[in-house]
Amino acid sequence: MNFRTKKSISQKLKAKELVAEINYCYGEFDKIITNYRIEKIISIGDSNKCVGRLPTPHESHPIDMVGSGIAFQECISKKKKN
Repeated sequence: MNFRTKKSISQKLKAKELVAEINYCYGEFDKIITNYRIEKIISIGDSNKCVGRLPTPHESHPIDMVGSGIAFQECISKKKKN
């Protein structure tokens, strides 16, 4: 597949639609981060870097990290269907 010929979602949306899309995703991601007790270290562009065990270590952090990753994927899959 030639990725150069495929338009990204940002090229297809109007500016207000794109901002609304980004706002929705970051809002949902923040809920997931809170729910799974992980810590967002930094947001750069369209990515978040998160870690477990901060600020307070807990025994379930490996499970929480994996669970949050699955939740992020489900969030995007659900949004793509709408």
